[in-house]
Amino acid sequence: YQEALKDFDKAIQLSASKPNYFHFTHRGYTRYHLAMYALALEDFNKAIAMSPTNDELLQLKNEVNEKLKEISPPIVESSTN
Repeated sequence: YQEALKDFDKAIQLSASKPNYFHFTHRGYTRYHLAMYALALEDFNKAIAMSPTNDELLQLKNEVNEKLKEISPPIVESSTN
């Protein structure tokens, strides 16, 4: 996955003047498998901005959000009197 990540980084860099949702989707998918969930979510959000009716992208975003919920500790509010 590390090599794929480098390849997608390069593809995104080379297509900076005309971004392609495909590159962001697959880099996000790669980051997801490397447990880089916050970065995967950023990529999926960028891909969704370019292809907002793509149901697969929305599903991938939901999966990442679920993973982030699993690994994030719950926020406990403390009250001071």
